[in-house]
Amino acid sequence: MTHLAIILSLVFSVLSMQVNAQELSRSVASKVHQAYELQSKDNNATAIQILEKIRGRHAYDTAVVQRMLGILYWQQKQNIQAEEALFQAVKVNGLPIEQQIETQRMLGDIQLSNGHTDKALMTYQQVIAQNNQHKVLDAKSIQSIWLRIAQGHYRQQQWQEVTTAIGGYHSSGGKVTVPVLNLQLGAQLSLQRWHSALKSTLMLRGFEPKQSRWWLQALNLYLRVENFPQALATLKQYERAGFALSDAQYRLMAQLYAKQKVPQKAAEILHRLNKQDNRQGKDLAMEAQYWQQARYWSHALQAWSRATSLDSQYRWSYIQLLMTNKNYQTALVELDKVTRSARRELSRVNAYYHLGKFPQALHYAQKANQIKTSESTLSWIRYLNQLTQP
Repeated sequence: MTHLAIILSLVFSVLSMQVNAQELSRSVASKVHQAYELQSKDNNATAIQILEKIRGRHAYDTAVVQRMLGILYWQQKQNIQAEEALFQAVKVNGLPIEQQIETQRMLGDIQLSNGHTDKALMTYQQVIAQNNQHKVLDAKSIQSIWLRIAQGHYRQQQWQEVTTAIGGYHSSGGKVTVPVLNLQLGAQLSLQRWHSALKSTLMLRGFEPKQSRWWLQALNLYLRVENFPQALATLKQYERAGFALSDAQYRLMAQLYAKQKVPQKAAEILHRLNKQDNRQGKDLAMEAQYWQQARYWSHALQAWSRATSLDSQYRWSYIQLLMTNKNYQTALVELDKVTRSARRELSRVNAYYHLGKFPQALHYAQKANQIKTSESTLSWIRYLNQLTQP
């Protein structure tokens, strides 16, 4: 509760006391009137001294005195004393029901302000229960109390109770606002209710379209629920709305295009990113894979070549695509850079064979067989022997 709202509530209470002053015991009424006059002249300290000495005989006397003390303590920023005085005013149950409920509501506000959240929540629930029976508070007041309850449970990280309180707020006619949605979203995220959280996030984005956090929250939740088409659409809309995308977000966009089976767009995005000097081999390898999926062979080869120049782990992928595209001479050059193995020699056999250089192919088939004998090496040797015989 804001400081101004509390003060307004307290002023209301003072006015209410004047209306019922005739019901006070004569001696108590005289001192209360004296304290009120002092309070109206901003002499709260003296007013408090007078009220503290009163010992009322009846519950109504005690309730009125303690409530006024609570008001004055609060105005003097003696928050703990204000809470105790209002607690005593409520405890004696001596006020007319409307004033009793209003005082109890005030007590809950001060308890919440003092950080006594559990006590405040109990007090607010009592207010709701009494009002359900007596119907003295208007809809706006009920909505305000439900919001206080939601805030209290939020502090306590009692997420299900937050959503229940928000439900009470809405059932009493409360409007959808940014603060309410923030409370609701926090609880939904903590409860891992991703679809509900997504709805709340989209409403927040509608209220605050210039806040990037709502766009990114929506994007993350679309990814969470694996709605990849909407995730891609959100990222594109985010960019069109004027927000600058990071390299990581562009990479995500490329991945989402690939998931939608549009590898050409994915490759184009990564190609733009990979023009920068600080690219890593993995960035270029991903671009190459997308070009390959789109069957843009020359683009894929260029990307694999760059990836290989930065990280040799991609050399075999480069060699395989060279062979697939019948670039056998370049493949042989790359094979010279690969560690000796039966796989390397068999790849040389394949390249030389397609180049029509059968003696060289036979030579490397024999070398492969020396490293590791297999049915493949033996088959090549038998076949190439036939081709090289005069």
